[in-house]
Amino acid sequence: MYNLNKLLLAEIVILKPEAGVLLKSYGIDYTYKGNQTLEMAIGENEELLMQLKKELEIIFNITNKSAEEKLENASILEIINIIIAKHSHYNQVVYPTIFRHTQFLASKFNTRFPELIKIADLFAEIKKEQEVHMLHEEMFLFPKLKLSEKVVDGKTDKANLLDLIEAINEMKTEHKNVNQLVNEIKALTKNYHMPPDVSNNFLIPFMELEEFEKDLAKHIYIENNILVGKALALLK
Repeated sequence: MYNLNKLLLAEIVILKPEAGVLLKSYGIDYTYKGNQTLEMAIGENEELLMQLKKELEIIFNITNKSAEEKLENASILEIINIIIAKHSHYNQVVYPTIFRHTQFLASKFNTRFPELIKIADLFAEIKKEQEVHMLHEEMFLFPKLKLSEKVVDGKTDKANLLDLIEAINEMKTEHKNVNQLVNEIKALTKNYHMPPDVSNNFLIPFMELEEFEKDLAKHIYIENNILVGKALALLK
């Protein structure tokens, strides 16, 4: 659960990109005021602050159960559909945005901070590998996992799933590989701490990288444990 009173504008937009549209509709420039809270950005207009919080709470869906809680009770097909929607968000928003921002930092500030080049290269590698990884899941692994439910219903035979374990192990290996790359970025950024005496150009990219690490960890947990766990339990 997020506390909107404590989140910076940059954090709000990173967590929920659609919130950026809402902030702009109220004339709040989160690009230049990214290191401010809602209250700091709005000032003394209490009525506007309350209205904006109300609308942001709808976007953040604060009152709902966590995604993990919901997925524990979901079917394999439902979980896969949620993951595919997540893949689409990664491909269309997350990877292009962070790639662009890390490349910008590397091109503008590499003289003072040469590690930015390595960070940009590592994220470019993550982007490339994950695009292939997600495509492989959607084209091969997920259809096999969907079949596991049909085995229980007697609509297909276990023989059709002989290569499922191999595909699952391959997925888990790819997850380990991307985790290693993310950990390298985390080390180079010193746990995503901005260097001293730098401009706000660093703020949003570093926050994006930190949020990406957290979100990826949740995503991997859902696939490795909840999704695969449900499928293997059905096949026992």
